[in-house]
Order: sequence, then C-alpha cells, then structure tokens
Amino acid sequence: MPCTALADEIDAGALRALFVLGGNPLTTLPDSDRLRRSFAALDVLAVCDIVPTETTAVATHVLPVAGQLERPDLTSFLDLYFPFPFVQYSPAVVPAPAGRPPMWRIFAGLGRRLGLPGFAEAEADTDDTLLAGTARRCRVPWASLVAAPSGVAPPEGPGPGWLIPARLPRGAIDLTPPELVAQFQAWQAAAPEAGLVLLNRRELRQSNSMLRDGARPPALLMHPEDSARLGLGSGQAVCVSSPQGSTQATLEVTEGIRPGAVSLPHGWATPGVNLLTSVTDDVEPLTGMPRLSGFPVEVTAV
Repeated sequence: MPCTALADEIDAGALRALFVLGGNPLTTLPDSDRLRRSFAALDVLAVCDIVPTETTAVATHVLPVAGQLERPDLTSFLDLYFPFPFVQYSPAVVPAPAGRPPMWRIFAGLGRRLGLPGFAEAEADTDDTLLAGTARRCRVPWASLVAAPSGVAPPEGPGPGWLIPARLPRGAIDLTPPELVAQFQAWQAAAPEAGLVLLNRRELRQSNSMLRDGARPPALLMHPEDSARLGLGSGQAVCVSSPQGSTQATLEVTEGIRPGAVSLPHGWATPGVNLLTSVTDDVEPLTGMPRLSGFPVEVTAV
C-alpha cells in the first residue's frame, strides 16, 4: 500500500498497530504534522531502531535492536547491485550490549506469543543458522563462505549480459508502457516553471532518514544568478515555501546547480522537504508515491 495512504488508513480506523523497522516516517513522508496526529491515534506504534529519532519520540513501544556491526550478516540485500556474482559473510565486529537483540528475535518472540506456526521453532535459532538457511541455494558451501573473510566470487557464475537479449522471449524488455509514454509526452509539452524548482539530492553522510553522527543539516543550493536576482547570499537563513507548507534552511550559492533550480535532500526534520509536500495534492499517479522532487517553490529571506 502506498505510503501516501498511511494517515488516511489510520484515521479511518483500518490501521491500529504499526511497526516501523529502522525508518523515520515523520521526516520522510509528506505532511509531518498530520502524520504525527494520526500516529497519536494508533493503539500501537512500535519502532525498532538503534538511535533516537523523531518517530521513536512518539512511539508507544521502542524496541532497541543490534546495530549493523553487532550481528553477523550476509550481502544478500546488496546482491542486485554487484557487477558480478559475489557473496560475503561477516561475523559480528563487536558484541551487542544486553537488551539489544537482533531484530528477527523480537519478531520470533512475538510470533510465538501470538501462536503463529513456525515461530516457536525460530526462537531456538541463532543468527548463523538463519543466515545459513538464507544461503542454502548459494553456489558456495556455507562452511567455505564463513571461512572466506573477504567474500567469494564463484568462478562458474554467469557474466554480464547472460540474460539480455538472447534469453528473453522477444529479445527485448518493454520499458515504455503507454501510460509512462503519455506522462513523458505531457512533461515535454508543459510550459517550463516560471520560478524556482526544488530538486532532491544525496548527501555523503546521509542515506534517506539515516543520518550519520556529526552530519550538519544540509544547505539549500542555489545558482549565483538566482541568488543575485533575489538579493540573497551564502550563509543566509532562508524560508523555502510551497502551496503545502514551508521550511527553513541555510543558503549555499554555488555554480554546481543550474539556474532556476534549488536543492535539498529529504529525510531531515529541518530543513524538511516533507513539509513542502502533500499526500493528496501532488501524488505520482502511476506509483502512488509522494512527489519529493521537481516541484515549484519560493525562496525568501528569513
């Protein structure tokens, strides 16, 4: 279900218990003020995390879990991004403090208490037995994988291009459904925005709502032509506003962004891109996702 429906589902009474697993929806989903009110109506808002966040602050239950370096792991989540078949097992680097189990153990305990089949047996597992089960179809035997600290690239694995195009039924993948083509054509025919357009970006010490210790709030990037036209300068406090709301940021004037565009990364409480967006007024029609980039804004001095 699209995240834009979350507040509506809570307010309608259809959703009464919500588990948040390492995310921070109060800084990443649109209309934070409304979502905060909806969260207050939940019977259960349980958050699994390793650091305090805006969402843990309003949770009914905070479930501290082991961090990435406090548990064994496999590269299974990253498999799709490697340029060739590769797998790596890593043991825990440091032990997790008492009271911070791996997240799977919390859900195994909940499943047993709810009487769900298989969860009582899962509680008896260990991190390694679960990971070994995940890797049961791996080309590399589990014992060999554990014994290879730098990972393994199986020599018999398929190389780049093994699927495309020879093994596809029609020799091609259709990436242009009519609805998407129509959307591109409408964008191309639309008149350009007269003012500034806000674009999203990535920061070195941030991944979505996961902020690294010591990371400073991001600046609003603006081209010198726009800053001169608006009478604004680097280091100045500015207000970024849209029809949905506003947020404050510190301005950084740079030629690294094109004229007519300004940029902020989402995932911060301040400056908060989600405060400029809506779950109803500007939702992508094909995916139901909120529009967090490419929308018009105004920038004024604070």
